[in-house]
Amino acid sequence: MISDSPYHSGELALRPGEGVVAGIAGSFLMLAAVSALDPGSSGSGSLWIEWLGRLYAGAAESRGVPGLVVHGLLGAVLGVLYAASQQRIPRRPLLGIGAFYGLLLWIGGRIMLGWLFSTPVRDVVHSWVWLAGACVFGITLALSAAWADARRPTTAVSVPRD
Repeated sequence: MISDSPYHSGELALRPGEGVVAGIAGSFLMLAAVSALDPGSSGSGSLWIEWLGRLYAGAAESRGVPGLVVHGLLGAVLGVLYAASQQRIPRRPLLGIGAFYGLLLWIGGRIMLGWLFSTPVRDVVHSWVWLAGACVFGITLALSAAWADARRPTTAVSVPRD
């Protein structure tokens, strides 16, 4: 093992509770980014929220609150998955890893929704706007990890000299 390595193997960048909070915040920032990037459409973010609400509530029409709750819960679960898999590393590479996490979520969402559902929502999730929103979600998680790492107390490492 290299003693002067900047990596802290075995330590997570975020605790699971921090991952939940970062995931919920990231999910709502994702919706804001999708709405801002596609203002002229029929509301791809609102279509997604209404569809999630109908899945959850089972109603023919949903006004958004159940969909927002389900979207926030999905964000929380994905935030915990990120927190459980991201070890502490230097802060700079975290943004790239967060964007890559968003790209993987977008690809996974395309595959899963393509297999499971044939709805207009699938077309929304296949768009470049949704890719940008997924990257915003991943970068939010990465920024949360960097912020949490900056707030951690530093430990003094004593390295023996040869």
